[in-house]
Amino acid sequence: KEENKMIYETKKILHQKNLIVSATCVRVPIDVCHSESISFETKKRTNIDKLKNAIKCSSGVKSIDEPCYPMPIDVKGQNDVYVGRIRKDFSKNWFSMFIVSDNLRKGAAQNGVQILEYLLRSKNAV
Repeated sequence: KEENKMIYETKKILHQKNLIVSATCVRVPIDVCHSESISFETKKRTNIDKLKNAIKCSSGVKSIDEPCYPMPIDVKGQNDVYVGRIRKDFSKNWFSMFIVSDNLRKGAAQNGVQILEYLLRSKNAV
């Protein structure tokens, strides 16, 4: 059930109903935080430096790479999403990364606050 939920939610969030997604979900004994190991293919050829730069320029996302990578114990209580172990896979357009966020903040209350802040800044604010 968790794998199907992950596949459905990914397609829904990205508005890509034909996106190819494969997921393996596991439960581990930690208090909070969700962690994901993600592999993906880009449409256009790119390199690690461009990918890392795009992540660094993204609001609410922090890159943690060399010499360590994000761990739930270090991310607990943080509002940002942490990305690490960014690397190129063997195929020309395939990459992988490890992502951790505090699921009690990001994906829950923090998302609501960020949506409200966005609406208040936008021209279409109610």
